[in-house]
Amino acid sequence: MTLNEEMNIEHFFGPHGKLAARLPHFEFRREQVAMAKRIERTLATEGHLLVEAGTGTGKTLAYLVPLADWVLDGDRRAIVSTFTKALQSQLIDKDLPQLVDRLDIPIRYALCLGAANYLCTRRFRQFLHRGSKAIPASSDLISAIVEWEARTRRGLRSELALAEENRIWNEISRSPDACLGYRCPEAHNCYYRHARQEQEDAHILVVNHHLFFANLASGGNVLPPFNAVVFDEAHNLEDVASDHFGYHLSNRQIEHLLNSVHNPRTRSGIVGLPDLFEPEAVRQIRARVREARAASHRFFGEILMTWGEGPSAVRIRETGALGGGLQEPLTKLASALTEASLSIEDEMERIEVEGLAARANAAAVSIASFLELHLEGHVHWISIGEGRDDQEVALHAAPVEVASHLRREVFEPIHPVAMTSATLTVDSRFDYLRYRLGFDDADELLLPSPFDTENNVLLYLPPCAPDPRREPNAFVDSVALETKLLLDASRGRAFVLFTSYEMMRRVSGLVNSLGSKHTLLQQGELPREQLLDRFRQDLHSTLFGVHSFWQGVDVPGEALQCVIIVKLPFDVPTDPVTEARMEALADAGFDPFSSYLLPGAIMMLRQGVGRLIRTMEDRGVIAILDPRVKTMSYGRYFLNSLPPCPVTESRDDIDRFFMQIPIAD
Repeated sequence: MTLNEEMNIEHFFGPHGKLAARLPHFEFRREQVAMAKRIERTLATEGHLLVEAGTGTGKTLAYLVPLADWVLDGDRRAIVSTFTKALQSQLIDKDLPQLVDRLDIPIRYALCLGAANYLCTRRFRQFLHRGSKAIPASSDLISAIVEWEARTRRGLRSELALAEENRIWNEISRSPDACLGYRCPEAHNCYYRHARQEQEDAHILVVNHHLFFANLASGGNVLPPFNAVVFDEAHNLEDVASDHFGYHLSNRQIEHLLNSVHNPRTRSGIVGLPDLFEPEAVRQIRARVREARAASHRFFGEILMTWGEGPSAVRIRETGALGGGLQEPLTKLASALTEASLSIEDEMERIEVEGLAARANAAAVSIASFLELHLEGHVHWISIGEGRDDQEVALHAAPVEVASHLRREVFEPIHPVAMTSATLTVDSRFDYLRYRLGFDDADELLLPSPFDTENNVLLYLPPCAPDPRREPNAFVDSVALETKLLLDASRGRAFVLFTSYEMMRRVSGLVNSLGSKHTLLQQGELPREQLLDRFRQDLHSTLFGVHSFWQGVDVPGEALQCVIIVKLPFDVPTDPVTEARMEALADAGFDPFSSYLLPGAIMMLRQGVGRLIRTMEDRGVIAILDPRVKTMSYGRYFLNSLPPCPVTESRDDIDRFFMQIPIAD
């Protein structure tokens, strides 16, 4: 029975409706009702919609319930796209099961992940047959994978505790270039194929933004056809779209490709397989690999010689800035592999060799395009990573603006589309996001948070502090002292959010030297989720983080009662993409600061501040240590964007505030 046949939105979400009767701890929220009704209307009219729903609105159910009704009513399929894994997990493990199990809405749903997340049974069997000499000291890990493979139902990488870059997984995961499809002898055991069948049978697909755009780039070959999209965490859409409408190629990718063909150090690679190639073909391929590897070392080595050690990003504005010499050896390697594949009788082996040839060709094309700056309207740059050994050097290209791409490939062909987040507006207006994304014809809805921040939040602004631009060292010292005193008052239980790793490390060291009484956790010490687990478990800990901890992190309750913002989160003006966007705005007659840098920083500040209050019972302090929020004329825009709450410059007020919060030791 669909929602429209049973009751209307008002009754379904009302104080005595089905949600109240079936869901434990349900709280009636007028904002949730308003959002659900607008989503329902957008779906019915196949329109476009922007919804800013403050934290605590209950936005996921507000779009899931009408979306479920809409797909069931017309035998349709819809996508819910998120930015973070945390929200994906919430949707798959909590929200969607509630619709089925507690609300009796008979929808089918599936989590969609990229192909490389799945074990390829055929490649795994081949890997075991060929032996593991390519990866020294890996026998324990291989034994663990064999044991896991015998019991896994889904074959997902996330079920294994693997480092982000794992050479074994690269050898045994699904690769589209090496996939035989239905002709594969392991097709009946294919985890990806089984997942794809679940997706074909589902009404609602949960994906992340990266996979959504990967599907666009593939011409729709990654996901099943769909009729509607809800973008949650839509404030991140511009950056993700920019990544996918450009390209990235690094020395590590080239090295991995060459090692997959032939690694002379470990005597591994596909040319080492017995009886696969004729002896002359083996000799030719090995020679081509040597030439390509030498050319790669020269090409990327010259970049390091020219632009020095990292980390850094260097914008390339003119052709001729880089020497060539790499694309031709890669093209010759691709030709040698293609020619050798013609004599391979085994279809599985032939497909794998053809896949390696295709990758070599694609790399050569990307390098040639970069050297000639072929992509109009794109910014081109080189990134140089940290360290001295195995330093990553990469070529990048990305569109300066994504609005035209999104109009053409998303908003014009797809109806309906809804975008939502807790932070989509600047000064209560959607103008900035509309312009950046090209979402011109969308209706809009702005809903405040139902949380009582006026009574539960205190904003602290230090009475005086050095300017971070004019006195950077004095500012760091000031931040360390303020942070230490705030942590003493809050007894830990804090996030300290930075805009750079360098400053995070400096402040963390200084706070430690000042004799911090609490556990200090620092981003980079552990994987993100493990770090968060430790923070939640140790109620007197503090987490120092950058970028990824400003958003998509949910720590309700007494574990988090203070969020310290060290600097206003402006994009770095010299970053190649930021610089190119600012130049384009200036050429179009806009002020780059007020039309781009300032709104972007306001939205990020709102994300960071939003980590603090996650439930009706939460209380805490927001501290902004950057004096520019008071001393610069634009500071009022930041302050006006924050939730309504009292403001203080007194540490005594901070002490009194925390003394009123009962905390278990």
